[in-house]
Amino acid sequence: MTGTARRRAVWTLETRTVESIWETTARVLGNKLWPGDVEGALRADPGSRHIATLEVTAGRTLADCLQDAVDGMERGTDPSTVLASVRREFDGYGVDLRFAEHPRYGDVLARAERLEVDEGPSMAHHLDAATVAAIWDGVRDEDIRPEEWFDADFCHDLELEYDGDVAMAVEDVLASVPADADPSLFFRALRRFSAEYGIDLRFAPHPTYGDVLERASQLDD
Repeated sequence: MTGTARRRAVWTLETRTVESIWETTARVLGNKLWPGDVEGALRADPGSRHIATLEVTAGRTLADCLQDAVDGMERGTDPSTVLASVRREFDGYGVDLRFAEHPRYGDVLARAERLEVDEGPSMAHHLDAATVAAIWDGVRDEDIRPEEWFDADFCHDLELEYDGDVAMAVEDVLASVPADADPSLFFRALRRFSAEYGIDLRFAPHPTYGDVLERASQLDD
């Protein structure tokens, strides 16, 4: 990266822009679409006048600067890490890039810092007893209704990281469990699957069968 910042411009991205870049990053980072989609979001932001400062100081296009910011990053990189890298790239060309809080993930730079020290993302979800009972019955009876089982927050978090919707994810989990298996094994598989995508999924005790993960462990004995 080259360039010298003569006069610093402070650019705070609004919430809508942060959300757009976050979702784009979760879906297409590593794809040739990413720079163009992110550039479109930045140019639509109210502070987009600062792009001129960036390009003049850098002597390069916005798309080139964005591409440099994610050089070596692959799909699956947490979006907060990507935003922090874009901030560092812009900083070198006199633009102090800041971010409104993400409605779901909060302070994106604080999240990126946590990831750097291996504290991990803070995506935790808890299914209440009524939901656990409904999933148990649905798995047992082969009446699969993920659109009724999971709330919008869980669906949003999973779909940001997983290449598909929640219904497809449930199909993948079901495929990993033997046919006619005790439903507790589905819960264990679902928790492990969710953890692969940075989600800490927990379950209230089943009204009849109690701790579903403990039951799954007992079945292994």
